[in-house]
Amino acid sequence: MKVAVVVGTGAGTQEEALGLLNASKSVVEALTELKYNPFIHEASNTEALIPECDFVFNLCDNNEGCADSFASYTSLLEQAKMPYTGNQLKCFKKYSNKLKWSNNLCIAKYMPFRTNNIHLVKLLDCPFIVKHICNHGSLSPIQKFKTINNTVQDFLDTGEYFCEEFIEGQEISIAYLPGFKPMYGVKNIQTTSILDFKAKWTGGITTAIYRPTSSEEQQIIEMIEDIKRALYITSYMRLDVRKYGDNLYLIDINPNCSLDAAGSFVKILELNNISYKTLIQNIIKNDIKN
Repeated sequence: MKVAVVVGTGAGTQEEALGLLNASKSVVEALTELKYNPFIHEASNTEALIPECDFVFNLCDNNEGCADSFASYTSLLEQAKMPYTGNQLKCFKKYSNKLKWSNNLCIAKYMPFRTNNIHLVKLLDCPFIVKHICNHGSLSPIQKFKTINNTVQDFLDTGEYFCEEFIEGQEISIAYLPGFKPMYGVKNIQTTSILDFKAKWTGGITTAIYRPTSSEEQQIIEMIEDIKRALYITSYMRLDVRKYGDNLYLIDINPNCSLDAAGSFVKILELNNISYKTLIQNIIKNDIKN
């Protein structure tokens, strides 16, 4: 089977570009070992091009700076009815999706706003995270509203956003891979100085297995099933939750999360003895079927 490993070419940070490069190389190596015939194809925002292949391993979303590239290219794949890995495009409208999955889950309070009416934000004295409504990636500067500084204002360039209350506590990532039980990892983050992606992860990424209580595990299983139904999830994803007291707050859903071998999703699998080859094989078999 001839497999095109498609990567986006939009502008991103140096760290994101390196992560995408590492992911594409790792995927190609794993596919080769699995006896597929892979090759890398770069998809820009303007190219209306689908390479000659039997299947597309879609890594456009793995570079969070390339949201437009992912949306335009994945839309093209769907129109052409070309089989590809990962979840459908409709899974990635962050705020509208939040309205779908927030009803039955424990989440931080949030509200939408536009750059030109930021003064209407009502969280006021709460530390909060700002996210773009349409971007499937997460940009997470945290400030108190009345002390917004230039760092945050530069981020709020133009467009629509929503702000979400920042929940203190331990952050846990949950790796969902079809055919496996949910897997858990503890994240180390610098919660006092989250001004951008790089600052957020200064403390490292996933460093240890998290072992949930039986009640937490049941809550997480129900959470995953609710999200799968609401967002039409058929492939892999990573959930980020924050543990505060006895509650688990769902912070973010990351369909088609990064497959960089140094990233959180892959680290969680490694901690649970799932090899990279097994991961890629699972994605191919599951997503061909679906």
